[in-house]
Amino acid sequence: MQTQFAVSRRDLLKSGVATTVGLAAGWPAFAANQTAAGSAPAIDLILHNARLSTLDPKTPNANAFAVANGRFVAVGDEREIMPLRGANTRVIDAGGRRVIPGL
Repeated sequence: MQTQFAVSRRDLLKSGVATTVGLAAGWPAFAANQTAAGSAPAIDLILHNARLSTLDPKTPNANAFAVANGRFVAVGDEREIMPLRGANTRVIDAGGRRVIPGL
């Protein structure tokens, strides 16, 4: 079951700042972060339905990202990111807003 939250301007700006750190560092679409057991980390947050500026020349735009344990683990297309959600994943619908680095 997917849980949707209303997004305040403050939450969206916090996500933008987090995106700045993650995307400016050039993390790939799927990071190799694995737990000791070799399984994928539990996803804490997914922001989707966004217009993300990645600052990566190979993929300058994305529309979703996933965060686990305070780190970006996936940035890319919503079709790639949404299947990563779990029962306890907080899902934020950005409503088509632009999320840019440097805010």
